[in-house]
Amino acid sequence: MKRQVTLKQWRQELGEALSLADAAKVVGRQPVDLARAAAARQLRVHRFLAADGKAYFMVRVEELLDYQRRCSQAGRLMTPEGMRRAFARMVAA
Repeated sequence: MKRQVTLKQWRQELGEALSLADAAKVVGRQPVDLARAAAARQLRVHRFLAADGKAYFMVRVEELLDYQRRCSQAGRLMTPEGMRRAFARMVAA
C-alpha cells in the first residue's frame, strides 16, 4: 500500500533538490544524458506521482554533485594523454 503525501511534504522530505531540467543546466549536460544516467543507475532520480497523473522528477543536490564528481574523474582518466602515461608506466615496469 502506497503512502499518500502532498507534493509539498515530498519536497520537504527530499531536502535540497532540483528538477531534472534544472539539474542538467547546473551540470552542463542535456536532460537526456541525466535520464540515461538514471536508467543506468548512475544517478538517483526521485519521482512523485500526483493524483492528476503528472509525474515530477527531482534530483538531490548531494547526489548530483557526487555524479558530477564521478563523471569528471572518469573523463580525466580516459584522455589519450593519460592513457599514454599509463602505458609508458606499464612498459617501464
